[in-house]
This record gives sequence, structure tokens and C-alpha cells, in this order.
Amino acid sequence: MAKHDYDGTDMIVTVALTMAMENMNLARPMSSNQLMNLSAAIIDTAAEDNLALEDLMIFLQKLVSGHYGSNYESMDIPKFMSKFEEYRQERHQSMIRIREEQHAQHKELPVDDRYSEAISEGEKRKHREAAIGDLIQRAIKNNGK
Repeated sequence: MAKHDYDGTDMIVTVALTMAMENMNLARPMSSNQLMNLSAAIIDTAAEDNLALEDLMIFLQKLVSGHYGSNYESMDIPKFMSKFEEYRQERHQSMIRIREEQHAQHKELPVDDRYSEAISEGEKRKHREAAIGDLIQRAIKNNGK
């Protein structure tokens, strides 16, 4: 998140956090020191799962809109980081789902012409059947959730 300009990134994150807290109309909002500490914590942990500023902005939009529950009373660093961890887990699960779909689509692609001579029709059929089986299993698994 802040590979090239820590101070600039810290300022952007702090401003975004301040605006989000103001939009939530909390009875006991975070102090400016808490917001600066929270900004540093977010930036320091961002490298763990390659978070970008865009990820933080998406999370803040969801937080303000109530996606992670209502926060009418107060917000502090532990509460914020707990909700931010929920977002990170959702993001991770989405990434896994996308990779699985890409893998299944890749399996469905026709075998490259350069290799088609070396692979028999029976092998091609097995490849297609395996891809279809994977898709069916994934669909059953996703419908069961």
C-alpha cells in the first residue's frame, strides 16, 4: 500500500478514516491520535495480503453503509480492525473463488494445436470429462453453502 510514499499514503488513509468516522455519526468518535494510529496499523498490515488503497476505500464504503453492522455508539481500533478483518476474509474468499473459476475455464479450453497431434482423442475426451466433473463438483459444493 505504501511502498513508495509512506507519508502520502498515511495522509490519504487518515483523511479517508476521518471522513468515514464523520459519516457514521458516532456518539464517541475516535480521536485524531487514534485515527493516526489506526492509519499506521492499516498500512503496516496491508502487505500481508497485498491490500491497496482501493481495498480500504471499498471497505470504508461498506462500513459506513452498515454492511458490517451498525456502530451508533463508538468505534475504536480493535473494533475497526475486527471489521476490517471480516472484509479481508471476504476478499480472500472471492479471490479463491475467482481462481477456481479461472482454473475450471482453463481446463475447458481446447488443447493447443501444437500438442493436439501428440494427444489422442481418448485423452482429449478424458480431459473434457475431468473439466466437466470439476465444474459439477464445484456447483454442488457452492449450492450446499
